[in-house]
Amino acid sequence: MKPIPFFFSLLAVAASVLSAQQEMPMPPPGPGGPGMMTEERKIVAQFDKDGDERLNHEERTAAREFLKQNPTPRRGPPGGMRGPGGPGGSAEAKPPVPGARISQDSVKPASGDLYAADTLRTFFLEFENPDWETELEDFHGTDVEVPATLTVDGTRYPGVGIHFRGMSSYMMVKAGQKRSLNVTVDYTGKNSGSTATNRSTSSTPTATAHS
Repeated sequence: MKPIPFFFSLLAVAASVLSAQQEMPMPPPGPGGPGMMTEERKIVAQFDKDGDERLNHEERTAAREFLKQNPTPRRGPPGGMRGPGGPGGSAEAKPPVPGARISQDSVKPASGDLYAADTLRTFFLEFENPDWETELEDFHGTDVEVPATLTVDGTRYPGVGIHFRGMSSYMMVKAGQKRSLNVTVDYTGKNSGSTATNRSTSSTPTATAHS
């Protein structure tokens, strides 16, 4: 598996989210109701063949193929949200550029509370599939968590669950750019004794997958 490092800064995230909300006007209501909100689509029960209430690699592969053939209807303006680089967005929007490559050995573990607002930590996520971002996109808006191994401060947390969160904010961000992640630390029960807790957080990818 290949590690993908993420930087988390709660203060910076709060400021950037507030700024984006103030600057980005909301689109007009689309067919079927206002905005882009839809109910979470239940997929796990349909493809959970071994009955462990989550999807393994084979089960997720089948579920992804099903979703390609049966996409979730989206409400809102035709063509999706109007954001940077999209309809009505800036014509000068630049394509995503991979950040610096960072190895786990090069990061010095931080001390103190894991979610301390005055501490900038590097979180490494290792996914099973090299197309992890596309897989997260495929399962956005469903009840499927994509398994990964989280490493922070030199400690590994195997079997965490990851999914893209948000709706309007998600639709306004292009692939390869900053997207909000939800991390379910006790997804498989392997980290039940961990001091980390389930967290909805905004993350900024700073490097592409690498060995």
